Amino acid sequence: MNTKDVISLASLLIALLSIISVAIFAWINYQREILNQRIHYANLRQQHFLALRVWSDQISDLFSEVIHFCELDPEKCPSGSFFERRNKYRIALSSMIDRGRWFFPNLNTELHGQGKELAFRGYRQDVLNSLVDAYNSVTDINYVTRSRNDDLKKRIVTAKKRFVSEIQSILDPGQLDQEFIDITTHVTGVDRQGKSNKGSRSDL
Repeated sequence: MNTKDVISLASLLIALLSIISVAIFAWINYQREILNQRIHYANLRQQHFLALRVWSDQISDLFSEVIHFCELDPEKCPSGSFFERRNKYRIALSSMIDRGRWFFPNLNTELHGQGKELAFRGYRQDVLNSLVDAYNSVTDINYVTRSRNDDLKKRIVTAKKRFVSEIQSILDPGQLDQEFIDITTHVTGVDRQGKSNKGSRSDL
């Protein structure tokens, strides 16, 4: 092999290495872009679910207040106070129902309620139906005597359980936790327990 052949071979190898390097960097950039998109999507989901969780937390607290409120005897409360508290809870539930429409808009809006305002066309989602049931039950609470309020308390407890179950299935804490683990492990190379995911010798 003469000098010319050696130079040609060297040039070929350099060109080949350049192509391989470009391909490797392109693949790395592609993977980085995919990861960035996953992180961006996860951030958007986190922001949405954070707002949803705040709304849900407020409703959970409200449910607990209303349920224990049903245990009070109107005849033993200061005059008018029981009625005022009942009205306060009705207002709070009504507000939460309307705010919930921003997370859970009505379904089949083109099939029902065309004469209504846009947000009220169609059919409510189940998660909001539980709040409407609670609102109706609170409206029926007797503010003069406690005679029927135990049955209404049971209805409100049932509505609360339905609401909590619906929200839990939507938030899906297990899936969000796993998504967090997958992304952070990919970025840092360390899982949630602080263990490296790069492997270790099995004979140590």
